[in-house]
Amino acid sequence: MRFNVPTLSLREPLHARPVHGLLLGSGTGALFALMSGGQAFDSSWSDQTVGYLIAGATAGFIIGLLLPQFRRRWVAGVIVGFAAAVG
Repeated sequence: MRFNVPTLSLREPLHARPVHGLLLGSGTGALFALMSGGQAFDSSWSDQTVGYLIAGATAGFIIGLLLPQFRRRWVAGVIVGFAAAVG
């Protein structure tokens, strides 16, 4: 079974797509903000939403920028781990 999302399809040759990563990461951050409902931390819901959006956008930008390095599985894992830690 193939999992196909237009912005996530990895086709050769891989090119850096930081803007696509930024938008996809922001969307993921918004989804996390909606799922948390402002109950995850003691800060206000709007502060948490901004934090999730910025963290998602940062991680998505890093992953999109380093997308050509995703040819090797272990390198992809290191990049995703680094992006998650920075985000």
